[in-house]
Amino acid sequence: MGLFGFNRNGLLFWAIFLDIAADCIDFCVAFDGHRQHCKNDRQQKREKRNKLEELEKRSNELEAEVELLKRKLLELTSDKEVK
Repeated sequence: MGLFGFNRNGLLFWAIFLDIAADCIDFCVAFDGHRQHCKNDRQQKREKRNKLEELEKRSNELEAEVELLKRKLLELTSDKEVK
């Protein structure tokens, strides 16, 4: 039969060819999984960063509110002392 037929050399060729093809498929699947993992990591980091920014903003708002309440309390206590 020829080189690519069903004789010994042909079967050896197809065995090597299919082994290489399987390795390529395995690599593609692994690379896709790695790419998806990296994408998920970036998304999680972005979400954490956004959450941290929101918490910092809320913290600043609460600190400003506390300062305002301290001033009001100081004004109220000083008004009572004057009266």
